[in-house]
Amino acid sequence: MVVSTGVGGGLILHGRLCPGPTGNAGHIGHISVEVDGAPCPCGSRGCV
Repeated sequence: MVVSTGVGGGLILHGRLCPGPTGNAGHIGHISVEVDGAPCPCGSRGCV
């Protein structure tokens, strides 16, 4: 996992990186992780 100006991740299966058919396997993207967290510009709360 990498945290910088965004959050990135990868999917490791059986000790090897699994990119998936489009290279996005394990992509965690923009998700809400805290229901009552800080407001996000997207309109939700507690986003990463």
